[in-house]
Amino acid sequence: MTLRETALVAGMVATLIPTAAAYLRHRSGANLAITALTAVVQALFLATVWRLVAVGPYPGVRFWVYALVGMTVPVLLTGYLFTAVLGRESVGASIRSVSRTFAGLFGVGVLALLLLDFEGFILGYQWKAGSGTILLGPIGKAFLSYLLVGVVFVGYNLESTYRLAGGPARSRLRPVVLGLFGVLGFYTYLLTTGLLYSAIELDGVIASVGPLVVASVLTAYGFLKGSLTDTAVPVSRNVVYSSFTAFAAALYVLAMGMAAQMASFTKWSPGQVVTVAFVLLVVLVSVVLVFSNRVQRRVRRFIDRNFYVNRYDYRAQWFRVTRTLSPAQGPEGVLEAADSLLREVFSADGVTIALKDRSGRGCRVWRGEGADEPELLLLEDSPLCRKLKEERRALLLPRQADDLEYVSIYVENAEWLDATASQVVAPLLAGQEILGVVGLARSHPDDRFSYEDLDLLDCIAAEVAAVLRAVNLARELAESRETELFSQWSNMILHDLKNYLSPLRLLVQNMKVHMGDPQFQKEAVEDLAAVTARMQGMVEKLSGLRRTGDLVEGFVAMNDLVSAVVAELQLHQRPSLQVRMDLAADVGVRGDAGMLRRVVENLITNAVEAMGGKGLLSVQTRSERTDGNGEVGFVLVVSDTGPGMDESFLRERLFRPFATTKKKGLGLGLYQCRAVVEAHGGEIQVESR
Repeated sequence: MTLRETALVAGMVATLIPTAAAYLRHRSGANLAITALTAVVQALFLATVWRLVAVGPYPGVRFWVYALVGMTVPVLLTGYLFTAVLGRESVGASIRSVSRTFAGLFGVGVLALLLLDFEGFILGYQWKAGSGTILLGPIGKAFLSYLLVGVVFVGYNLESTYRLAGGPARSRLRPVVLGLFGVLGFYTYLLTTGLLYSAIELDGVIASVGPLVVASVLTAYGFLKGSLTDTAVPVSRNVVYSSFTAFAAALYVLAMGMAAQMASFTKWSPGQVVTVAFVLLVVLVSVVLVFSNRVQRRVRRFIDRNFYVNRYDYRAQWFRVTRTLSPAQGPEGVLEAADSLLREVFSADGVTIALKDRSGRGCRVWRGEGADEPELLLLEDSPLCRKLKEERRALLLPRQADDLEYVSIYVENAEWLDATASQVVAPLLAGQEILGVVGLARSHPDDRFSYEDLDLLDCIAAEVAAVLRAVNLARELAESRETELFSQWSNMILHDLKNYLSPLRLLVQNMKVHMGDPQFQKEAVEDLAAVTARMQGMVEKLSGLRRTGDLVEGFVAMNDLVSAVVAELQLHQRPSLQVRMDLAADVGVRGDAGMLRRVVENLITNAVEAMGGKGLLSVQTRSERTDGNGEVGFVLVVSDTGPGMDESFLRERLFRPFATTKKKGLGLGLYQCRAVVEAHGGEIQVESR
């Protein structure tokens, strides 16, 4: 057996290995059938080549030449089906998604086989130096173009499988996909040289056994290790979408056409033209890539954004982000949720979240690597912060010493990058302000971050920044409300103290005249005791409200309470003030006696002050049946002969805090009154002109 025959037999055996591996991994029936069919067709194709080599130049070779050309169609079709279901989640859905393309390839292939015996398809078969060459005519060259298009579609299937896979699955798929792309690349070379020379050499077909054996072994390894069984890549909705395979194939065919034209103007063969052009291109690209880090980043960004365009399902990821992050979690909860989210989405081994400290000098690490180093600070004027502000997007930092654009970052921020092990850094932006930064790291050197990772990271970082900003604003608003509440409570206390000062001031004035009167002395002591008791009660009540906000309920005899308030205010000692009392109510109230006393005090004091201490004060109580349930309620009416209030003040400002028509008033009396009355289930009404 010759070396050629040995290689072909080895290739036939190798094509069957993936089928055995798929069977051992218990693949689904449809997937196993497609794998086995592909292997059998490949083996028959190599067997046909082996038969041609064995027959040599002897009669009868024409049948095997036709058989070899005809076998390329089922090889293409089975290869297309195999790559369409490779590692996919649903075999049936995958087949349905490529059914139109498969039908087109099948129809053109059948038509080509019908034309196989036509003149202009196969012009002859030459045998020289122990190897054969199939000569093709115009129809044969068109057939090679069909095969080349089919190879592009097969390559696109592989590309879709790879770029639709997630990060961990992609790393497992990489060897298998590279092996299969090696076979496709070699077949592309054979077909394009066949177009240039109008001939297919058997040695070239035999040479394809090498990459075919490698691809078969890698595919079998992928089945056994679970790379092709556990990946479960979803079916893409796009037929052709930013395909690097189609782009590369088109450039390759265009280059071959240009080489053929160049060969017609020179004495070189097309192969020599291709070789020289390829060497010059490799040298030029190598020089540019080696000496320009900017070009390296742009090339990688282009490949990442086009080759990996469907790596993430952005709608699903965005739904996950918005569901995970919420301002209600508080700052610690948001950071914890963001840490977990970033680890899962980007398969990151390390996540660092640094937030701007209160000093405003820079960002201090709150979570992740470096959080245990309180002195570690990313200064706001450091090169890394300046670059983040300038770019306003995530930066990929491969830490290359010859990267002149980022060398200042690698030098001046080396301590921070080393402590956090960050390979990618993204800003948390709120407008023009940087609230913090996020750093990601992966431990395996082959699992590098791509620019597509950076695009998604920018979106997530923006949402994290927005949620943190909302948390900060909520905290600032709460602090502002606490300050405002403290101010309101302070003013309420001052208002009550002012009411208590009125009887004390009147008492002091009367002391100057009646100090020697024993009866006055007795009444003065009682009045002082009552006022101090009420002040003490106010303090206790405010303390209780501060703690619980609950009312101390009990039965309150409102007529007695009103009489007591009028007596304590010593209104009868004001000669210019007339007081008319009509306490006709025969019901009491379930409520807090202290709070209701404050309501009565406020209403009567407001009326007296509105009249300037002179006029008619009318205080009435009555029982009144409430609507609907037949219960009897208590009504208190306090009226005065003061100047009154205008309609706009009544409608817009009366019950608001700090709204008053009195020069020395605080504007809290009616605000307090309404709060207390409504807390008891009542209502307060005002009539004035």
